[in-house]
Amino acid sequence: MTAHRLAFGTDILTIVWIFLRLLVTRPDIVYAVTAKTCVMTGFAIRALRLLSFGTIDPVAVFTFPGLGRGLKPLKPSIWQFLVIFLVRLALKNEAYRFTFETKEDCDALGKILGLDLRSSLVAAGTGLDLNRFWVSDRPREGRVNVLFAGRLLKSKGIFEFVSTAERFASQSANICFTACGWASQTSDCLTPSEIEELRCNDSINFLGMVNDMPALLATTDIVFLPTVYPEGIPRILIEGAAMENVLITYEFGGSRVLIEHGKTGFFLNRDLTVDEIIQSVIDADDRGRKIGQAARARVVSLSMDIKSVQSQFVQYFAKL
Repeated sequence: MTAHRLAFGTDILTIVWIFLRLLVTRPDIVYAVTAKTCVMTGFAIRALRLLSFGTIDPVAVFTFPGLGRGLKPLKPSIWQFLVIFLVRLALKNEAYRFTFETKEDCDALGKILGLDLRSSLVAAGTGLDLNRFWVSDRPREGRVNVLFAGRLLKSKGIFEFVSTAERFASQSANICFTACGWASQTSDCLTPSEIEELRCNDSINFLGMVNDMPALLATTDIVFLPTVYPEGIPRILIEGAAMENVLITYEFGGSRVLIEHGKTGFFLNRDLTVDEIIQSVIDADDRGRKIGQAARARVVSLSMDIKSVQSQFVQYFAKL
């Protein structure tokens, strides 16, 4: 199950719908994905157990690809305390099982719930087809291509990407900045007018939604994702690394899984500015190639291919 950001009244209706589905189907295992869906499912299971007097008691597995802004907000607020209270009410149960993309998120949720989650599954990402996300002979166009890809959220760093592109537009002709992504129904998302400004900005090539990411990444040299959004391992970073791109992003739990600074990518706010990092790739093509190859090797060594991730989940569920 997945869910998007909804109004409070709609959330209640969603919990009721989940409850009714569980009541009718009486599953042995309930599996929920994403923080909000996990919380709503947790409430539905709690109601199911109470109203059935414990006769319906499915095994519950909750996957947190990231903790989201509710549990890891950029700034503490009263809203955060309410969210934590609801999460504890829905999910604090020794019998529940959890999976994560990073150990950092596992430890953080364990602290929030007051539970020992060390037996949880921590799988590095959702898995990629590494045969599809692979380029044997990267074409060289005589210029460096920099890519932003993902939801068009302010917290994902789209404005920082655009401002970087605008600085380089007046400095270098052998660099191209491309952005692709989609809008979502959150207050953090760009407005339609802001998206239209992206389309009209001469400093970037805005593609909108792209379906064939391997083809786009095959002509990309740098994936620049200046995100502060509280997530697990951004998929675009895994895809970029698999395609031997140089990764540039801020340092957080998910990015630390992939990046060793200066060897498999770069962290912002370290020893170099983003302009200096990009310029170093422009000036020394061989450096970017070696870092990209090391990033690909790291993805392989971490078993981020889809079959390995699926195998980890199959083994985990087999033990339930």
